[in-house]
Amino acid sequence: MTRKIALIASTALALSAAPLLADDAVITFDPANTLAGKEDRVSTISAIEGGDVVTSDGVLLGQIEEFSINEDDRAVVQIDVEAGLRYEGDTMLLTIAPENVSVANGSVAVEPTDDELFAAIGQGGRNTVGELEIDFK
Repeated sequence: MTRKIALIASTALALSAAPLLADDAVITFDPANTLAGKEDRVSTISAIEGGDVVTSDGVLLGQIEEFSINEDDRAVVQIDVEAGLRYEGDTMLLTIAPENVSVANGSVAVEPTDDELFAAIGQGGRNTVGELEIDFK
């Protein structure tokens, strides 16, 4: 009887820890699984708020504060930027085409690399203290 209780307890502990381990999984950009291909964007978007945002070269930009689709059918992602990155703002507002956004496991990967995203700041974005706005085209 005691072994059964111990087995049940250890199984329950292992199963409850599995989602925590999955949260540490690295998301990568997958052109076959983009937001452009999602019919039910509302459910997809609600499932990713609070998740990580990663560039296609694996740089963790930060966590999603807000995610929406604007009237031009472009994804608008408000990101709480990770400390230690070269971006000066604490918050990034990234506007990007849905085909450049891959969604998996509650997180988002964006197609540009960190260098491409940083270069886009000079194309209409701001890199000042406060909110950083980048319109990636």
